[in-house]
Amino acid sequence: MKPIFFKELKSYTIEYLSKKLEIDNEYMDELIKNLIERKLISKNKDKTISFKYVGIIIYNEKVLFIFPKYIDKNDIKRNELAQKAQEIIKIKITANILMLMKVHFKTQIDNLCLCKKSSNF
Repeated sequence: MKPIFFKELKSYTIEYLSKKLEIDNEYMDELIKNLIERKLISKNKDKTISFKYVGIIIYNEKVLFIFPKYIDKNDIKRNELAQKAQEIIKIKITANILMLMKVHFKTQIDNLCLCKKSSNF
């Protein structure tokens, strides 16, 4: 996953975002609409975009890091942050897989229990 860095409340042009995210206008419009609905970004009067959110957004194999407005650009150690983010993403993916397995096996166990109960009748 490719990390991309942004700053909270800083104005970005749609063209700049599209270029950074390496997506065409159609997908950019869809992404902007989605992020506005989730209240993560806002459209400014000058037709720029600002992130109202601080955190990580994963979109189309890219990791967007949105830093708080008060963090100085020189304080950001990009490689270190990217490595930590990848670790977080791996942990989250592993947790999701484990949760799906738990749900799957619980369903299988429930089905086995139902089969045993119904065979008693």
